[in-house]
Amino acid sequence: MTGNRRWIHYLKLLFLGAVLSLAWGVFSTVLHLDRYFSDEALRSLFSISFPGQIVLYGFVSPVVEEVLFRQLLYTLLKKVLPSRTSAIIASAVFALWHGNLIQALYAFPMGLLFQYLLDRDKTLISPVCCHCGANLAAVFAQAAFFGG
Repeated sequence: MTGNRRWIHYLKLLFLGAVLSLAWGVFSTVLHLDRYFSDEALRSLFSISFPGQIVLYGFVSPVVEEVLFRQLLYTLLKKVLPSRTSAIIASAVFALWHGNLIQALYAFPMGLLFQYLLDRDKTLISPVCCHCGANLAAVFAQAAFFGG
Protein backbone atom coordinates (compact mmCIF):
# COMPACT_ATOMS: atom_id res chain seq x y z
CA MET A 1 0.00 0.00 0.00
CA THR A 2 1.23 3.47 -0.81
CA GLY A 3 1.39 6.18 1.86
CA ASN A 4 -1.95 7.83 1.03
CA ARG A 5 -3.78 4.52 0.62
CA ARG A 6 -2.35 3.32 3.94
CA TRP A 7 -3.68 6.40 5.77
CA ILE A 8 -7.10 5.98 4.16
CA HIS A 9 -7.06 2.33 5.24
CA TYR A 10 -6.25 3.32 8.84
CA LEU A 11 -8.96 6.01 8.83
CA LYS A 12 -11.47 3.40 7.65
CA LEU A 13 -10.44 1.15 10.54
CA LEU A 14 -10.83 4.06 12.97
CA PHE A 15 -14.32 4.64 11.57
CA LEU A 16 -15.15 0.91 11.72
CA GLY A 17 -14.21 0.79 15.40
CA ALA A 18 -16.35 3.87 16.11
CA VAL A 19 -19.38 2.43 14.29
CA LEU A 20 -19.11 -0.91 16.10
CA SER A 21 -18.74 0.83 19.45
CA LEU A 22 -21.78 3.03 18.87
CA ALA A 23 -23.78 0.06 17.61
CA TRP A 24 -22.94 -1.85 20.80
CA GLY A 25 -23.98 1.19 22.84
CA VAL A 26 -27.36 1.29 21.13
CA PHE A 27 -27.78 -2.48 21.39
CA SER A 28 -26.91 -2.62 25.10
CA THR A 29 -29.15 0.37 25.83
CA VAL A 30 -32.11 -1.11 23.96
CA LEU A 31 -31.66 -4.38 25.86
CA HIS A 32 -31.17 -2.48 29.16
CA LEU A 33 -28.12 -4.58 29.96
CA ASP A 34 -27.20 -2.23 32.79
CA ARG A 35 -30.33 -3.48 34.60
CA TYR A 36 -29.04 -7.04 34.59
CA PHE A 37 -25.31 -6.57 34.97
CA SER A 38 -23.34 -4.09 37.02
CA ASP A 39 -21.54 -1.44 35.02
CA GLU A 40 -19.94 0.17 38.07
CA ALA A 41 -16.44 -0.48 36.69
CA LEU A 42 -17.43 1.29 33.48
CA ARG A 43 -18.81 4.27 35.37
CA SER A 44 -15.60 4.65 37.33
CA LEU A 45 -13.67 4.82 34.04
CA PHE A 46 -15.58 7.94 33.09
CA SER A 47 -14.92 9.67 36.40
CA ILE A 48 -11.67 11.24 35.16
CA SER A 49 -11.64 14.49 33.17
CA PHE A 50 -12.83 14.47 29.57
CA PRO A 51 -9.38 15.36 28.14
CA GLY A 52 -7.91 12.63 30.34
CA GLN A 53 -10.42 10.14 28.94
CA ILE A 54 -9.51 11.08 25.37
CA VAL A 55 -5.80 10.55 26.00
CA LEU A 56 -6.04 7.51 28.27
CA TYR A 57 -8.92 5.57 26.72
CA GLY A 58 -8.68 6.91 23.19
CA PHE A 59 -4.97 6.37 22.65
CA VAL A 60 -2.92 4.96 25.54
CA SER A 61 -5.19 2.02 26.43
CA PRO A 62 -5.60 0.79 22.85
CA VAL A 63 -1.86 0.79 22.24
CA VAL A 64 -1.05 -0.93 25.53
CA GLU A 65 -3.85 -3.48 25.18
CA GLU A 66 -3.01 -4.33 21.58
CA VAL A 67 0.64 -4.87 22.49
CA LEU A 68 -0.33 -7.03 25.48
CA PHE A 69 -3.12 -9.10 23.98
CA ARG A 70 -2.47 -9.22 20.26
CA GLN A 71 1.28 -8.93 19.99
CA LEU A 72 2.47 -10.65 23.17
CA LEU A 73 -0.21 -13.05 24.41
CA TYR A 74 -1.40 -14.20 21.00
CA THR A 75 2.17 -14.65 19.75
CA LEU A 76 3.07 -16.73 22.81
CA LEU A 77 -0.06 -18.85 22.53
CA LYS A 78 0.55 -19.45 18.81
CA LYS A 79 3.82 -21.17 19.69
CA VAL A 80 1.92 -24.00 21.39
CA LEU A 81 -1.64 -23.81 20.04
CA PRO A 82 -3.34 -23.42 16.66
CA SER A 83 -3.94 -19.82 15.51
CA ARG A 84 -7.72 -19.94 15.95
CA THR A 85 -7.48 -21.35 19.46
CA SER A 86 -4.85 -18.74 20.31
CA ALA A 87 -7.07 -15.95 18.97
CA ILE A 88 -10.06 -17.19 20.99
CA ILE A 89 -8.04 -17.45 24.22
CA ALA A 90 -6.36 -14.05 23.73
CA SER A 91 -9.76 -12.47 22.99
CA ALA A 92 -11.32 -14.11 26.04
CA VAL A 93 -8.54 -12.82 28.29
CA PHE A 94 -8.93 -9.39 26.68
CA ALA A 95 -12.68 -9.51 27.43
CA LEU A 96 -12.12 -10.51 31.06
CA TRP A 97 -9.53 -7.74 31.41
CA HIS A 98 -12.35 -5.20 30.99
CA GLY A 99 -13.72 -6.05 34.42
CA ASN A 100 -17.46 -6.40 33.88
CA LEU A 101 -19.81 -8.55 31.88
CA ILE A 102 -21.31 -5.76 29.78
CA GLN A 103 -17.90 -4.76 28.44
CA ALA A 104 -16.73 -8.37 28.19
CA LEU A 105 -19.68 -9.26 25.94
CA TYR A 106 -18.53 -6.49 23.60
CA ALA A 107 -14.76 -6.90 24.05
CA PHE A 108 -14.66 -10.58 23.09
CA PRO A 109 -15.87 -10.20 19.48
CA MET A 110 -13.92 -6.96 19.18
CA GLY A 111 -10.80 -8.85 20.30
CA LEU A 112 -11.43 -11.40 17.57
CA LEU A 113 -11.79 -8.57 15.04
CA PHE A 114 -8.58 -6.92 16.24
CA GLN A 115 -6.78 -10.26 15.95
CA TYR A 116 -8.11 -10.74 12.43
CA LEU A 117 -6.86 -7.27 11.48
CA LEU A 118 -3.40 -8.02 12.84
CA ASP A 119 -3.22 -11.35 10.99
CA ARG A 120 -4.56 -9.85 7.76
CA ASP A 121 -2.50 -6.66 7.66
CA LYS A 122 0.61 -7.95 9.45
CA THR A 123 0.91 -4.72 11.43
CA LEU A 124 -0.23 -3.77 14.91
CA ILE A 125 -1.28 -0.36 13.58
CA SER A 126 -4.49 -1.82 12.10
CA PRO A 127 -5.99 -3.19 15.34
CA VAL A 128 -4.74 -0.14 17.23
CA CYS A 129 -6.59 2.19 14.83
CA CYS A 130 -9.81 0.19 15.09
CA HIS A 131 -9.47 0.02 18.89
CA CYS A 132 -8.81 3.77 19.12
CA GLY A 133 -11.93 4.45 17.05
CA ALA A 134 -14.04 2.23 19.29
CA ASN A 135 -12.77 3.81 22.51
CA LEU A 136 -12.95 7.38 21.23
CA ALA A 137 -16.53 6.85 20.10
CA ALA A 138 -17.41 5.55 23.57
CA VAL A 139 -15.75 8.54 25.25
CA PHE A 140 -17.51 11.06 23.00
CA ALA A 141 -20.87 9.26 23.26
CA GLN A 142 -20.58 9.18 27.04
CA ALA A 143 -19.86 12.91 27.08
CA ALA A 144 -22.66 13.73 24.64
CA PHE A 145 -25.38 11.63 26.22
CA PHE A 146 -24.42 11.52 29.88
CA GLY A 147 -22.39 14.68 30.35
CA GLY A 148 -18.97 13.04 30.41
